Amino acid sequence: MRLNYRDKVILLVLLLVAVWVVGIMFFIKPGIDDINDAKNERESLKATLKERQDKIESQKNLKNEIKESYKNAGKYTECFYDYMLSQDASQLVDDLLDEDEITNLNMEVSEYSSRALVPYSFVTRRITTSNDQQVLDYKNAESNVAAEQAASSSADGTASTSSTATNTATANTNGTTGTNGTTVDQTVACYTISLEYQGDYDDLKEFCQKLTVNTEKSLVITGLEMNYANADYDEKNENAEKKPYEIEGTITFDMMMIRKLPALSN
Repeated sequence: MRLNYRDKVILLVLLLVAVWVVGIMFFIKPGIDDINDAKNERESLKATLKERQDKIESQKNLKNEIKESYKNAGKYTECFYDYMLSQDASQLVDDLLDEDEITNLNMEVSEYSSRALVPYSFVTRRITTSNDQQVLDYKNAESNVAAEQAASSSADGTASTSSTATNTATANTNGTTGTNGTTVDQTVACYTISLEYQGDYDDLKEFCQKLTVNTEKSLVITGLEMNYANADYDEKNENAEKKPYEIEGTITFDMMMIRKLPALSN
């Protein structure tokens, strides 16, 4: 079958269209997609590069910051005694007592354990007279009446809000809260040391004051009992024996220890 000129032209046009369509579908369009993907990847890499450059810039002084943090951590550990055996701990306390001429009669050191760091609080044992107590009761009664009147005049919603705020404040004082809402206890190694002593009142006072100015401030008195040894001495009684020391009693310490940090290598 022979094709005329018109058919040849149509066939040629169709062939060109087919080649054009095939070229677009299999070559040009994938190439455009690759270019777009490469452009997007380039923008992403530029953003990543900028982020890392900023991070490098912010951490260019990181070495000095690490040294400073390590130095501060070292100062913190210096407030505690370094780890030691129980006999070394007892000897150290004995030496401190000897410096102030306090006699150690008997000393006991507990097993090596750990304890949570908690703030110390002083509880006063001030004696209250009966008149003082009556005044205090009177003031408390007036305060209770005023509180009841204020509560009765408040709306239920306001009272509920106040109660919720109070409960929240109470909960927040129960301990250190971590990032996930759990309580975090900071613990350190510890020996509990108990001893019976004899000595002079002023020497004991000097010994206690030195504990607050020593380099290591982690030898903490947790219990102190003191009795005057010559309280019953009668000068008129020729047979009475006066003890050569003023006071006697027991002391309980907590000796907290943290291992000293090794030197920071360059």
